[in-house]
Amino acid sequence: MKHFDQFPAPVRAAIANARFDWAVAAWLKAFKSGHVRTGDLVAHIENNDKIETAKTRFKAWGGDYPILPGEIAHIPLTKKKGRGR
Repeated sequence: MKHFDQFPAPVRAAIANARFDWAVAAWLKAFKSGHVRTGDLVAHIENNDKIETAKTRFKAWGGDYPILPGEIAHIPLTKKKGRGR
C-alpha cells in the first residue's frame, strides 16, 4: 500500500481495477523520475492486464474459449497453430 498511495488517482484506479495483483515498485520509480506520464502508465497497466488475461485464459481454457468485449483476442501465445500438411 505504501507504493499504491503515492500514485495519482487515475493510476490507482487502473491498478485497483486490474484483474491481477501487480508489483508496482518499478512503475512508481519510473513515474517519480519523470520517465513515464500518468496517462502512459494507465495505458501500460491496462494493456499488461489484458495481455496477462489472454495468456491465462488460453492456458486454462484453450483457444476455443469465448473472447469477451474489450479483451485481446490473439497474442502470440494464444494463436492456434495451423494444421501442418
